[in-house]
Amino acid sequence: MANMCRTLDLGTVREALKQSDNGTRRHRDLPAEAVVYFVIAMALYMPINRREVLFCLMERLCMVRGLDVRVTGKSGVCLAEIGTRVWFAARMASYHRGEATLAHEVIPHLQPDMLCLADRGFFSRTLWKEARETGADLLWRVRADIRLPVEKVLPDGSYLSSISTYRSKRARETPIPVRVVEYQVDGVDGGEDPLYRMATSMLEPDQAPAGELARLYHQRGEIETAFDEWKTHRRGARMCLRSKTPELVEQEFYGLMPAHFTVRGLMLEASLKADIDPDNLSLTHSLRVIRRTLPLVASVPP
Repeated sequence: MANMCRTLDLGTVREALKQSDNGTRRHRDLPAEAVVYFVIAMALYMPINRREVLFCLMERLCMVRGLDVRVTGKSGVCLAEIGTRVWFAARMASYHRGEATLAHEVIPHLQPDMLCLADRGFFSRTLWKEARETGADLLWRVRADIRLPVEKVLPDGSYLSSISTYRSKRARETPIPVRVVEYQVDGVDGGEDPLYRMATSMLEPDQAPAGELARLYHQRGEIETAFDEWKTHRRGARMCLRSKTPELVEQEFYGLMPAHFTVRGLMLEASLKADIDPDNLSLTHSLRVIRRTLPLVASVPP
């Protein structure tokens, strides 16, 4: 919790509330700033009822941060950094909206110094173009039914191609140049296609050899591991989100995101001090360490 306050300090929370037009206009028993910390804390205290979570927040954290909180009576596509498994952008919606549609809302969070990996379900000309406009480089797997003609074979076995779409017999969109890397994986399950075909925006083999890209793409599975940490190990097989309306479920989901970011941030700090790979640290153990140190928060400012 102390690490959460350092990562998401009170000034940052108030600025976010201001930008979303949800800032505290009248100071009541439960100000908007405290609600933000409360929603995040619910993700850290998944098995505990909401009233008890609020008590923990009030007693161990909010007084230290200068928030006067009183407890009243009772009444999902992500972008993740693969090296640390930190989710840095996420969106959720109703059951009827697909991942590819939601991807348009997280793509703007890419930056020019990033390399974005994506599964074949996300590949489309429109989404590729949007992602490239952020300045990030791309390495996306491509479905077998998408045509990428061979225009020039390169020394490392990859080839140059282009993404083209015909809107009509007279109009053709400007082709988008890509480089294609194809390879086969041995020992895959019967239902999985052993042939991998990937498109990348990095056109020069000297900049990114095909073999290195093939090995790098399989690191995309780190985001699935991050999902598993919270959907299975953190949440528990029988634990559900506790909110009972769609609006509050969405609120609880967005509390889960910064909670994961906070814990992973603490794990990264620990891995840097110990000079080890963050992948070798246990999320479950890290949560236990955080909980053990919570009583110190009231006496030691974060």
